[in-house]
Amino acid sequence: MQTLLIVLILAASPDAARLAEEGAAFVNAGNVEQGRARLENAHELDPENATILFNLAQVRETAGDDAAAIKAYEEYLVVSPAASDVDEVLGHISKLQARKEAVPQAAKDHTIKGQAFFRMERLAEAESEFKEAEKLAPHWAAPQYNLAVLYETQGRTADALKRYRRYLPQASPEEEPKIREKIAMLQIQQKDRSRAQAASEAVPSNVALQAAPPKLSDSVSTTPPPHERQRIKFSVLDEGDRLDLQIETPNGIAKCDKSITFVQPCELVDLPAGPARVVVSGSVNFSKNVAVPVGPASARVGKSGHGWGWASLATGTVGIGLMVPPLAGVFGHPLFQHDITPGAAVFLLGAASAYLSLMFGIFELSEDHKIVEFSKEAVENPR
Repeated sequence: MQTLLIVLILAASPDAARLAEEGAAFVNAGNVEQGRARLENAHELDPENATILFNLAQVRETAGDDAAAIKAYEEYLVVSPAASDVDEVLGHISKLQARKEAVPQAAKDHTIKGQAFFRMERLAEAESEFKEAEKLAPHWAAPQYNLAVLYETQGRTADALKRYRRYLPQASPEEEPKIREKIAMLQIQQKDRSRAQAASEAVPSNVALQAAPPKLSDSVSTTPPPHERQRIKFSVLDEGDRLDLQIETPNGIAKCDKSITFVQPCELVDLPAGPARVVVSGSVNFSKNVAVPVGPASARVGKSGHGWGWASLATGTVGIGLMVPPLAGVFGHPLFQHDITPGAAVFLLGAASAYLSLMFGIFELSEDHKIVEFSKEAVENPR
């Protein structure tokens, strides 16, 4: 597909033609945002103009809004069914649809790692992971949003604005007003800093200025869209346990930053619901396939006690006690020396009870009861 937009445009409305030509000129000069705004207005004035539609489709694609670009290309084919580039446009639509749907697993893995580094305040490593995700999936919205939040946290206003603007076309209807408000706020901050810098340059060099720390918004607690988030809180079963926890999911690997103890649980955010493998090490070592529920939820991890084993051993001793009187009767006990039938029945009952209880008890005591038990109890919001 062509990269430069058609500038000379014939339209039913002079205003539509003027706006479309200005928009194409802006885009060709590198100002995609201004160009798109004018082309959108031109399309409203002349909705069946094929050239405006084609230019609008291209600028939407350049802005990263593949869904809107596909719609404009399809409208272009409707109003211009005999165009010479019909086959090329149809093939391009198919490529955009495939690109919109496919996000490489490696890009998701880098995003998860980046979010983990961000929560640990290791921002340089988080930035590196988010940029790797962007390279692998350049049209995926998540890296743009995550980099915007990271740059805002660092006070890099110009970089944050750039990323928020790239994310805006792909924001959901619920998110769009918030992103626009964020962009407006950062633009104000950028102007304020420019004025402050100009004022400081006008002050004599022998006057020391006290630089105020940048006032950031709540970007540290800003997270990916709500539909991508959930929280699972992990705690240990036994007070003496100290466990290291790793969760292997189709989206990658999530780890607790510190060992889990009875007084120090671990909360994992953005852990996807579904099949996973829990790997536990420390005072208890095991791995287990589990199904992570939709959060918020809690999970207890560790080795359970042997209460049933001890209870079974106690029942076995009762069975042994039932065997004693019949045996005594065989050797002359007055209760059974005249009629051996009741004694034999009691003896067999006691023997069976003792055998089954003792075997079950020994099995229970020798078996390691290593569990990962999820519960749909409410989890407190992270601070």
